[in-house]
Amino acid sequence: MPDPIAMPSTLAGEFTASEVNWLAWAWRVLAETPEGHLEACRAAGGSVSDPSRLNPAYVGSAYAPGGVLVTSLAWGQDPAEPTRPHDQRAGVCEAWVRNRPYEGAKADRRFLDDWRTAARLDQDSNPYWRSRIAWFVEEHLGLDRSQVAIANLAACQMSRDGLGDRLARLCQPVHDFTQIVAMIQPSVIVAPTVRVEGFIDPSRFDPEPLVIAWNGRTYERHGEKKQDWVPRLAHQARSLLDSPSQPGTPDHVPLLGPTWVGTDPPATPVIIRPAQPDPDLVGRGIQAHASTEQLLAQRLIAHGHQPRRQLPDCPYDLAWTVGGTTIVAEIKSLTPDNEAHQIRYGLGQVLDYRHRLRSYGHPDVQAALVVERAPLDQRWLQVCAEADVILAWPTTLDRLPGITP
Repeated sequence: MPDPIAMPSTLAGEFTASEVNWLAWAWRVLAETPEGHLEACRAAGGSVSDPSRLNPAYVGSAYAPGGVLVTSLAWGQDPAEPTRPHDQRAGVCEAWVRNRPYEGAKADRRFLDDWRTAARLDQDSNPYWRSRIAWFVEEHLGLDRSQVAIANLAACQMSRDGLGDRLARLCQPVHDFTQIVAMIQPSVIVAPTVRVEGFIDPSRFDPEPLVIAWNGRTYERHGEKKQDWVPRLAHQARSLLDSPSQPGTPDHVPLLGPTWVGTDPPATPVIIRPAQPDPDLVGRGIQAHASTEQLLAQRLIAHGHQPRRQLPDCPYDLAWTVGGTTIVAEIKSLTPDNEAHQIRYGLGQVLDYRHRLRSYGHPDVQAALVVERAPLDQRWLQVCAEADVILAWPTTLDRLPGITP
């Protein structure tokens, strides 16, 4: 997996795991959306002319994994004239993007607080929230806005009504909705449009979230009247929300990414310096990396373990759990010319991922570096062992926890 564009780090212990990961998501939406995507979004009818029109969603101050995520296709129609909420949002976003590289966690905390205030103001002035969402979330689930998270399939606003499907399909390859779901781990996803069901596959997550979608105008759900489906699904949702969290932790499940699926496309390449290409992003390295990952994932599945995809702020290649241990693996292609560089590079990456997963609440993390073949220089076995990193390749995968000969 290529190393991500560097992001300023936050101070350990200042934020919940949900906040840390939502901040990573928000930064990518506001500061790292490719210009080419912005141009395509404008051409498709999205309004992305200033930071207030790129919306990184919302996570309430009392939200914890196992909660409710509210979603829709795209943010509502862009008003003809600027309004106070949009002006306030623009200022909050611009200040964070400008100050975060210099102030780090201080800017993160200010952005979280100011954005929550701006988002509440926007909802208070937004009839869409009051008429199509609040009646279910507030009245039937008994939650206020501090207890929910909100993220739409498109991270921009529509310039006119009726563009939701188009913008959602355009945005998903860049800002994958499954990633925000994996990051904040809701047990219930609610949506005032049944069309979101075409974008969300609950089986990709473990445990699977309950998806409750309805027609936002008629309040029907797959032919059922409001009075028929609401009591049943509201009860089912409350049962999931009432499930106890692990004691003593604000976020009850240590974070891992979505379930690995063999047909998943390769990760989108990040911006790299042309003079220093990542061997796993060019030429034969792409195929070697993919085939090694496929082999490892299939061996894990054969032994009863579910490999997991990366988190946006912790882009390991694969992770899985065995008992109380989380194993995080970085995969590298090798050639005789780049062997030393690739192993050094992968070792640094997986040590970083081990540290990050521990900070997310995983008590026991084992790092592993999996290369496409045995290193020519056997010295690397000792180097990795001294760093408490398992070095393995296709014929020695049984060195990894959970895989037996």
